[in-house]
Order: sequence, then C-alpha cells, then structure tokens
Amino acid sequence: MCYLFVWGGVISCSNDDDESSSSDPQVQDNGSKVSGDLSAAEQESLYGSYWGSLTVSGTSYDMCLVVGSDGIALKSTMMTQSYSVVKYSKNNDGTFLAQCYNSGEDTSKDTTHVSVTFTLSENSATCVPCIVPMKSIATFATCTRGTAYNGEYDG
Repeated sequence: MCYLFVWGGVISCSNDDDESSSSDPQVQDNGSKVSGDLSAAEQESLYGSYWGSLTVSGTSYDMCLVVGSDGIALKSTMMTQSYSVVKYSKNNDGTFLAQCYNSGEDTSKDTTHVSVTFTLSENSATCVPCIVPMKSIATFATCTRGTAYNGEYDG
C-alpha cells in the first residue's frame, strides 16, 4: 500500500512494509530483493552511495541514493524513502535499471515508486533516479558514486 504525503506542494510516496501477498504468483520476493536478469556480480557492481540532487519548483535538494544487498534508499534533505524489494534488469543500451517495490507488489509490472538507471564505466559509476509520482514536477540530476553514506540526511 502506498500512502501519499504532501510537503509544501510536493507529493511523495511512502511504502508500508507490513503489507505482503505471498500468494501472488507475480511477486518474486527473494528475502530482501528481486534479482531480475542480472548476475550476482553485475548486481553487486551497482552497490554503493550515489551523490547528487533533485530540483522541485526551482529549489534544489541534496540527495544520496544508497544501493546495497538489502535494497535501495533515497536519502535527501527533502525526504527519505527506502525499498527492500528491487528488480534489476539490463537495458538495450548497456545501462542497468533498478525498479523499487513495496513488499507484496507485482514485480512483473513497472514500478509506481522509484526507478534508477545506472551507467557503469571503467572509471566511474553514475545513476539517474526517478521518483515516479514526482516525475512531472521534479528534475533528477545524475548522481555519481562516491563516499559511503554516513547519515547526513537522517532524522
């Protein structure tokens, strides 16, 4: 289930981890993540902290996207969202896609929450997140993998 919250005219979606539907055959919840079509090594190559910003109505907010084996968390001076069910896939252009779901959601459909497109090169890793409910009112900058997240935007 998704609950909508409004902060200064900005709509955000917060997940409810208590909801699950293990009887749904479309849900492929393997513990904390859905692997999709990536090998374990490819998936692990995406892990890390990606630093950037998002802009809403002309105001820029610092952000860090934390990608790991336990899911994806978007940490920001504006909001925080975490997802433990993630489906990874390869795009035809050589990039990777991670789609974030609430526990029990149908992962055979496109996410209605957060998607992240990753580009890996020999010297760097970048990603572009998209908070789906905000995509018409927000701009998401390319985030670059860097230092580990140390709680800068918590609490």
